[in-house]
Amino acid sequence: RTADTLLVLARADSAAPPASATAVSVLVTEAMEAVDRFRLLADPGVVVDLVLQQPLDEHAVAAIDAGDFGRVLGNLVGNALAAGPASTVLLRMRSADDGLHVEVVDDGPGIPAGFLPFAFDRFSRPERVHRGAGSGAGLGLALVRRLVEQAGGAVSLRDGDGGGAVAAVVLPLTAGAPVDAMGL
Repeated sequence: RTADTLLVLARADSAAPPASATAVSVLVTEAMEAVDRFRLLADPGVVVDLVLQQPLDEHAVAAIDAGDFGRVLGNLVGNALAAGPASTVLLRMRSADDGLHVEVVDDGPGIPAGFLPFAFDRFSRPERVHRGAGSGAGLGLALVRRLVEQAGGAVSLRDGDGGGAVAAVVLPLTAGAPVDAMGL
């Protein structure tokens, strides 16, 4: 996994921003698939859920490949589960004037204060890791940042208001045209 992540990072570092654009409806499908995968991986009793908040312009388009969006979500939701213990991990999506807002919110222990300034650096990991203490090389958030910035977006990490952590991504959107059921 570490070698694969390093390879994806190297490609992202050397490549021009992707020419691919993906409709929000496809990104929602990626989010549903990510939530389904992590429901299976979560500890018993942990709720992993997707919340589609209104407004959500599913016809709008983001300059990110669907697979890369899936990697972003996989890293953020996986981190929320690994940092536990948490009873709930929510993936929230909504559209706004400044783009598609995606948040991964958990009710776990939050982020160690000393880790925040380095969270998106390569090979950076908090000292305390709840689950899978030996797994991960500290590349996931660096990859998230690179893929999101390559799409013209921004990513941030903070403690939640009532505890836990919030990872927030904003991806710029352009207007898209609705496609009829037959794709014509």
